[in-house]
Amino acid sequence: MSNAVVLERVQIPKRPKASEETKQLARDAKLILGYDDLADDVLGARERLCDVLRRLQIQPFSSDSVERYKEQKREQLQKKTGKYGFYWDSNKLQNCKGVPLFVLHKAIEIKRAAPDVKIFVVSLNRDPFLKVELDGEGYYVEVWDEADFEKTL
Repeated sequence: MSNAVVLERVQIPKRPKASEETKQLARDAKLILGYDDLADDVLGARERLCDVLRRLQIQPFSSDSVERYKEQKREQLQKKTGKYGFYWDSNKLQNCKGVPLFVLHKAIEIKRAAPDVKIFVVSLNRDPFLKVELDGEGYYVEVWDEADFEKTL
């Protein structure tokens, strides 16, 4: 298939350090307004998911390549079946069957590093992705049952 969408992994760039002015704003917002989000992020009360993945040396797929891939798979299924209305389904990992060992290994590695992370299997037919989410951040970190994709740990 010459027009197949290629899933591309991306390196997560390192976040710039917050300026002293931003740190002071974060402290004031927390103390005066009770607004914790900026302080948690800027002052390091919690580690962001992108930082966890970078520390674990896990390169997620680019959002653009995943979206193109998902659309292409949906169109292929519609052509094959002559039916419409297919959509990508998201389920908690613990509710899924047949998850390969290399995917479970990666999910455990991420969960150990970020215990609050939510882990999902996003799939259409037989093209599942492992997606991780934490505090509004989400990344597709693995795929399986895809003949054109080389699986690695």
